[in-house]
Amino acid sequence: MNKKYTPQRRACITLSLLAVVVSIVIFTAASRILGKQIMYFAAAILLIASIVFLIYIPLSLRKICIYINEDSVILKSGIIISNERRINLEVLELAYIIKTPFSKYTGINFTVLCVYGKRLILPFLSTGDAEEIMNIVHINITSKKEKSHET
Repeated sequence: MNKKYTPQRRACITLSLLAVVVSIVIFTAASRILGKQIMYFAAAILLIASIVFLIYIPLSLRKICIYINEDSVILKSGIIISNERRINLEVLELAYIIKTPFSKYTGINFTVLCVYGKRLILPFLSTGDAEEIMNIVHINITSKKEKSHET
């Protein structure tokens, strides 16, 4: 059982649109409060923030990969600096899914795996992928309990 999961494209689109809308709202509020003299400076900052959001968010989501094999769950991420986090399935204590409102349409779901007080958050999976991971974890936990009762 070697499976690979990646974030949904809908999550990238939702986060990029949300970032641009928030930037525009902040720009509009700042221009009304601070007046016209800072308008050009605020416009330049809005432009830079929009470019960063429209480039950084898609790149960071494209670099996220989740691998599940017989022994562990591996989360690989990072744009400039690669990051790999690994949880052994044998010691997994708790797993749950965080679904946001309209997560079916936005793709913003989080699967959280807990081990010894630490958490591994698997971001932006589709609902089906998150539930599939939960089923794999549930099967692993129940088989672990059955092995402990046999001994």
